[in-house]
Order: sequence, then structure tokens, then C-alpha cells
Amino acid sequence: MGVLLSHHHSESKIATTYGIPVQSHSRGHSYGSYSLGGKDSAFVIDLSKMNTIIVNQTTWRATIGGKTCLKGVTEGLYNQGKCTIAQEMCPQVGIGRQATVGGQGPLSRMYGLTLDHIMEMKVILTDGTITKVNKEMNLDLFFV
Repeated sequence: MGVLLSHHHSESKIATTYGIPVQSHSRGHSYGSYSLGGKDSAFVIDLSKMNTIIVNQTTWRATIGGKTCLKGVTEGLYNQGKCTIAQEMCPQVGIGRQATVGGQGPLSRMYGLTLDHIMEMKVILTDGTITKVNKEMNLDLFFV
């Protein structure tokens, strides 16, 4: 599942160089506005163009863009393979937030959290490098 990949890698490197907080925005909701950086002068990476779902019809693994809302995840997985994942019930929340903070929902007791099913992510490091993280590559960045 692809979660946090942006074409803004050079901008995030510049922000990090100057000590500007960087936050990705994937349709999250919070009283502290954490999806918008949580305070003034934060650099926000908008993931709005990352809203696609592709289910590989051979492996049944899904690639999901970080801004895809949970309603879109549910519909995309069902329409492409009659499958689903454990997730919360707020249809407007983005999978990028859901998958990185846990993802508890009605199916969690039986199937675990959303993040339990992530096999790989593409992430932007603070130096602007785009890298893959999974159980074999960059395990220190992959939460298991």
C-alpha cells in the first residue's frame, strides 16, 4: 500500500534545512489542525492528487494513494475485488492518516488494525530522498 509519496521532495528538503516543520495532508481531521501542521509557518505537503486505488488481480495486493478517503478505499477495494480492510467508519478521513495512526474499526477485533496490513510504503525522508520501506528494506522506518 502506498501511503506517503509526493512530488514535493525538494521543497521538503528545503523546509527541513531551515527548521520548518513538515506535515503531509491526507484529509485528516483534528482539533489541533495537525493535518495542516498544527501551527503557523508549517510546510504542508498536499496529497490531493494521490487518490487512486489499484488492486492487482493476481496478488490481490492494493496500492492506495495517501489522500484516498476511506469511502473511496471501501468502494475501490470492493469494486476491484470484492474485498475490504479493517478501518474506521469516518468516510471522509484519508487513508494516509488512518493507516499511520492505527486504523481501528468494526473489523479490527477479528482482522487487526489498518496498519497491520501495510506491506510497503514510499516515503520522503527529511533529506528529500524518496525511498521504499518494508520488512526487508529500511526496516528502521517501517513500523511493524
